[in-house]
Amino acid sequence: VLHAEPEGHALFPFVPGRHWEAADFQDSGQMARLADTARRLHGVRGLGGDGSVFRRIERLIASASSLGLTLPPALGACRKRLADLEAHRRADGRLLGSLSHNDLWANNFLDDGARLWLIDWEFAGPGDGFYDLATLAMAAGDGDAAIGVLLSGGFETWTIPAE
Repeated sequence: VLHAEPEGHALFPFVPGRHWEAADFQDSGQMARLADTARRLHGVRGLGGDGSVFRRIERLIASASSLGLTLPPALGACRKRLADLEAHRRADGRLLGSLSHNDLWANNFLDDGARLWLIDWEFAGPGDGFYDLATLAMAAGDGDAAIGVLLSGGFETWTIPAE
């Protein structure tokens, strides 16, 4: 790997492989590989900074406001719900402060047949591993089944508090 400072450019060797397709998310063997990859990713701890998804949402809302965009009428209730979820996450603490990819869609997996590579790291940093879990469940299309496999293969059990 070649890396240029201060620009931060990196050059990696070519990795032959294919991007994941919808069928990969329905294959329990593939999902187990993905869960193992996510477990190793979120095992990286001790990173500085606050990669909170909650702060990101607040920044996006502030940006929309500064552009004069009309915000949804129910936004206040949604922000209250987010605050409640954030308080629950901070009290729980599992997977907070772990390395998170924050963009785990099928086009960001490269499968060489032996190893599952995560690519496109522009949004990665310290964060909440459960944000990655939510993204993976959405990418899988069948959220409940995907979450079940991912929880059993690498993510710790976590329950969403009742509204």
